[in-house]
Amino acid sequence: MKKQIRIMVQAKPVLPGSLAEHYNVCGKAQCCCKDKINPRKHGPYYRLSYSLKNKNSSISVKKEDAPIIKEMTENYRQSRSNSLELGLEMIELYHQDGLQGMRDKYEKVLDSEMSKKTGTKAASIILRETRSSRDKWKTKALERQAEIAKNQVKVRDLEKSRDNWKAKAMQAKKENQGLCKELEKSKKNYPPIQDKLIDSPPSKFKYPLKTVVIAIKLVVSGLLSLRGVKRTLALFNHCFKGGVPCHAVVQNWLMRYGLYKLRQTPKRRNDWVFFLDHSIEFGKKQCLLVLGVTLEEFRKNKCKLRHKDMEVLAVDIVESATAASVTGTLENITEDTGIPAQIISDGGLNIVRGSRDFIEQNASGSIVRQTYDVTHKTALILKHQLKDDKIWQAFCAKIAESKRSIVHTELGFLSPPKPRDKSRWQNLDAYVKWAEMILKQKTKSMSRVETEKFTAKLSWLQEYKSHISEWRMMLDILHAVKMEVKTNGFRKQTKAKFKKSISSMKINSLQLKDIRDEVFAYIEDECAGIRGVYPGCSDIIESVFGKYKNFSGKSPMKEIGRAVLTIPVFTSNVDYKEVKVAMESISAKDVSDWLKKNVGISLFSRRRQAFRLKNKKLGEENKRKTPQI
Repeated sequence: MKKQIRIMVQAKPVLPGSLAEHYNVCGKAQCCCKDKINPRKHGPYYRLSYSLKNKNSSISVKKEDAPIIKEMTENYRQSRSNSLELGLEMIELYHQDGLQGMRDKYEKVLDSEMSKKTGTKAASIILRETRSSRDKWKTKALERQAEIAKNQVKVRDLEKSRDNWKAKAMQAKKENQGLCKELEKSKKNYPPIQDKLIDSPPSKFKYPLKTVVIAIKLVVSGLLSLRGVKRTLALFNHCFKGGVPCHAVVQNWLMRYGLYKLRQTPKRRNDWVFFLDHSIEFGKKQCLLVLGVTLEEFRKNKCKLRHKDMEVLAVDIVESATAASVTGTLENITEDTGIPAQIISDGGLNIVRGSRDFIEQNASGSIVRQTYDVTHKTALILKHQLKDDKIWQAFCAKIAESKRSIVHTELGFLSPPKPRDKSRWQNLDAYVKWAEMILKQKTKSMSRVETEKFTAKLSWLQEYKSHISEWRMMLDILHAVKMEVKTNGFRKQTKAKFKKSISSMKINSLQLKDIRDEVFAYIEDECAGIRGVYPGCSDIIESVFGKYKNFSGKSPMKEIGRAVLTIPVFTSNVDYKEVKVAMESISAKDVSDWLKKNVGISLFSRRRQAFRLKNKKLGEENKRKTPQI
């Protein structure tokens, strides 16, 4: 049927009948058409014969139209044959599917062929899609009507609830206003407990607790000296009852509060992280500081540590910082805390060996991670690459020479940074950054004299331009690993994240590849068998030592002395109640006994004693030499 309908749709012009060709003779007697031997008739002539209303008829057809007329008669006969075949198939479909089925199939095929011919969708398809779209929109409309009805019920309920709660809120507001009035009356009659607490002095104290706490906070947060605290309090003398304490009294308060914090027993847990470091000043004495934080607290703070998160577990003062002294300190601490989960240090041999000995002797059944601080490790990697590098040595020598030659000239504002005696491998970025800024410096804004001097004194940096770029790449690689460890700690993904962070860097030279490989080896070593997140940076203990040194540097001699008792104060959140308990539970004698046991006689005391004796002898000799009148 599909074929017949296609032929029908693509129908060509038709004519009924048949086209006949014939020849005629004319009426001329001498014409060749009447030759008896070889007659040549005129023609051909064409005639179309057809039957119309049961009457036979014919018409003449021009010679030039004959081919087309013939084709049209053929089309007519073919269309009749096609119609007959189609009719037979329709009868067969009628027997099989009935009238409706026959019509549906016929219309479907007809629409399909018509759409192919016109290049548009068939009417039946358009109708079907329209009906489907109508049904979908009808369904959506019904759903929306149901939702609107549901929301109307909800709005009605919410309005009732709102009115109910509004009434309750108004009632509560009235009650609150009444309570506030009563509270104001009670405040006039009875001062607040907190005000009583801070305005009254601790037991056997002259000064109010408020004065004590503010004096301690001025040292801890304001970084003032003891005499600076006295002068500051004197400026606001009208705000404090009981007068202004002298610097010695403020120092006594700090020592007592620090000793109280130091004597606090930490909780016994199996997830402690110990941070160890030594500090040395004048003299032989060294201070081993041990700070602690739990892994739970570290992970809770998302790998960010603050001073108040740390607990001072030990402040041990020794004259010889050996591995044995480190082991002894750790053993004393773990009697209260339990075996730690991790020990972090700057890689000092005495601390590393002492920690290893402690783990072997006391933590055979536990896993204790020994971690090399990432800041010191990256500085050590840089040292390995540049320590014997002649180009770097020449560069540093040139920087020193340039500083001497321009520091007291018109170009003093461009002088290089001052070389550091300590931690110089951790602070090379200042040299490279200065060199980069000088290379970018434009002389347009300078005078002629300054431009000439700039060219004469600083043009040597052009020789090191390629090396400076490589040194910057070294620092960028090490900065990437430091930021990853400081931000996210050590974990299984540390190496992958570091690798991704340096993927855009062009690491071509041998030195850069060595640095990258050393960092990979360090990460693999620290992350071996790791589960969870562990800290990898001991900057927090360096920060605490920095605060301590800032305070102790204001003393007459920078030594490990009584100022070490301020270290626990620097890591505390100074609280009124805690300070009150500390002042009442720790006496000046307790502080004196602790200092006598752990610090001994200070260098400053011995210096004063030595100079006093010398001055006394000189005075006696002068008296003997003075003539009597």
